[in-house]
Amino acid sequence: MPAHAGATLGFDWSIPRWKPAGPPAVASSLPRFSTLRATTVGLRHGGEHLIKAMCPPNYASMADAVDAVVADKFGPKGIHSDEGLFARIYRGEFGSQYLGQAGNYSADIMACTRDICTYIYETHGCFPAHCDTIHAPGVWLQAHHVENDYYERFFRNGLTEDH
Repeated sequence: MPAHAGATLGFDWSIPRWKPAGPPAVASSLPRFSTLRATTVGLRHGGEHLIKAMCPPNYASMADAVDAVVADKFGPKGIHSDEGLFARIYRGEFGSQYLGQAGNYSADIMACTRDICTYIYETHGCFPAHCDTIHAPGVWLQAHHVENDYYERFFRNGLTEDH
């Protein structure tokens, strides 16, 4: 854990290896400042992950992390194997239609994704390269006008009072 972070609620930290070269916004010029690039990679309670970044050190490699993401989606215990969940979320046959269209990725797409993620990790010492692993600022959804008809047609209880 970086010295400047204090206890920080017990997050797991990763400090990318120091490199003398690299973009100024990413690489520190002196090894003693390498902890400035530390990033959170997990949060545990009772030894179990509550939050676990899909990257090393939580996985042996980025290829393993990519495979874990796909397994979480399409594996035997993946979310896309739970037809009952989609039947509870979507109205009528829309859940099964969604699952029929959300197929697993082809071998060439998987190989390309592994290669790109590995390149980023090996080049920058962390993944993603230029923002925190767990908190990626600028990634959010903001709705200005909710299309009620869309949610009523496709979803069961798709809108809340907050919407």
